[in-house]
Amino acid sequence: MLVAQTKMKQWITAADAQKTNQFFCPGCGGPLVLKKGRVLSPHFAHEKKQACDSLSEGETSEHLALKQKLLAWGQASTPNWQLEEPLPALNQRPDLLWENLAVEIQCSPLAQARLAQRRENYRQHDYHDWWLLGKKLWPNKRLTTLQKYFCDYTPHWGLHLWLIDEKRQQVRLWSHLQESAVGLRYEVAVFPFFRRALAELFYERPPIKRTPLVLSSALSNLQKEKFARGLQQKKTSLGKIQHFFYERHTHLLHLASWYYLPSSYQLFFGEQVIVLRYLFATEGLNACQNYISAEPWFFPNIERKKILVKFAQETAYLMKKMKNF
Repeated sequence: MLVAQTKMKQWITAADAQKTNQFFCPGCGGPLVLKKGRVLSPHFAHEKKQACDSLSEGETSEHLALKQKLLAWGQASTPNWQLEEPLPALNQRPDLLWENLAVEIQCSPLAQARLAQRRENYRQHDYHDWWLLGKKLWPNKRLTTLQKYFCDYTPHWGLHLWLIDEKRQQVRLWSHLQESAVGLRYEVAVFPFFRRALAELFYERPPIKRTPLVLSSALSNLQKEKFARGLQQKKTSLGKIQHFFYERHTHLLHLASWYYLPSSYQLFFGEQVIVLRYLFATEGLNACQNYISAEPWFFPNIERKKILVKFAQETAYLMKKMKNF
C-alpha cells in the first residue's frame, strides 16, 4: 500500500514517510512497516501477516508504479483523485477513487469468489468499478474464467475488457469480444497516458464499430466437425447437449446448417448456444430462460437476462435470413 496513518491519525504517503516513525493500516489498524528499496517503489506492508480485507499484500512493482502513475494522470486533469481511500461500508479500499468511480489495477490472480464479492459490493453501494488488467492477466487465445469476471458490457462496446501496459504507458480497450474457431476476436482502442482526462476514458463511451460476423457454410461445417470430434472423444459437456437433443428425438449433428453458425454471444453461453437456438426456434424465449438459469454465469457485472434477449434477437435474425442456408 502507498498510504498509511501516523500515530496521530494523519495521512502520509510512503514516498514522504521516514522509517523512524510509526505507521498503521487505515483498514485494520495494524502496524505497518515502511519499505524503501532499490527494486520496488516506496510502500507500506503489514508488520505481521494478518486478516485485512481492505488491501492486498505482496503488491508487485508493476502495481505500485501504475497506482502512482494513474494518480498523477488523474490529478493532472481533474481534482479530488484519492489514493487507497477507505470505504468502510464496503470494507474495501480501491487503488484510486474519484467521486463514485473506483479504479482497480489488477496485476496478480485473484480468487473468483472474492472478485465477484468486491464487484457486487461496489454495485450495491452505487460505485462504478473500473478494472485495469496488468500484463500477466492479459488474455491469450481464449478468455479464462477469471478474465470473464473482469468483463463488462455496454451497447456501444459490447463485451469488453480494459488492459493497462506499464512499459508502453497506455491503457487499452478490447471491445466487442467474440469467440471464433481461431481464438478471440475484438476491436482495439489505445489510450496513451496523459493524452486526455483519465475519467473520460471510462465515462465517455463513443461507439466503436464492430466487425460483423462472417456467416458462411465453411464456418458452419467447421463447427459441426468440431461437435463430431467432441462426440467421438466422449466430451462430457457435449454428452449433456446430445442427451438434450436425444430427448427431443433428434441429434446434435442433424440440425439445419444455420444452427452451427458463429454467435456474437458465444463467450457468454459457450456450447449451449446451439441448445438455446433450438429452444428459441421451437419453444420461445421463456424456454431459453428456464434452461439457462441452471447454468453457471461468469460475468458478475452483466445481467444474464439482457444478454439472453440480445441473443434471441440474433437467433430470430438468423432464422429469417438463413432459412434456406
